[in-house]
Amino acid sequence: MVSERLKKINEEIEKKKKALDELRKLQKRELAAERERERKERTRRLIITGANIEKILGFVPDMGLLLGLVSLNKELFGKADSDEKALEYKLAGDEILKQLEEQNLAAKVKGAKNE
Repeated sequence: MVSERLKKINEEIEKKKKALDELRKLQKRELAAERERERKERTRRLIITGANIEKILGFVPDMGLLLGLVSLNKELFGKADSDEKALEYKLAGDEILKQLEEQNLAAKVKGAKNE
C-alpha cells in the first residue's frame, strides 16, 4: 500500500512533468517562430537586393555574369574601412541607396496626396 505522503510526491512529480512538457512545447513554438522571422527577414533582404540590382541596371542581369562579377571581387566585401577601392564603391552605393530612398519617399507622398 502506497502511503499518503508517497502518493502526494507522485502527484507532484506528475504535475512537474506536465509543466515541463508545456514548457518544451512553448520552447518549440518559440524556436519555430524565430526561424520563421529569420526566414522572412532573409527573403525580404534577397528581394530588396535583387530589386536594387535591377533598378540600377534597368534590366534583369545575366545571373552568370552577376555571380562571376561578385565572386571575382568578393575580397572587396567587408573591407570598406581598409580598402580604397571598396570604400569608393561603398560611398557610391550609399549615395545610390539614398537617392532610391528619396524616390520611394516622394512616390509615397505623391500616392498619399492622390488618395
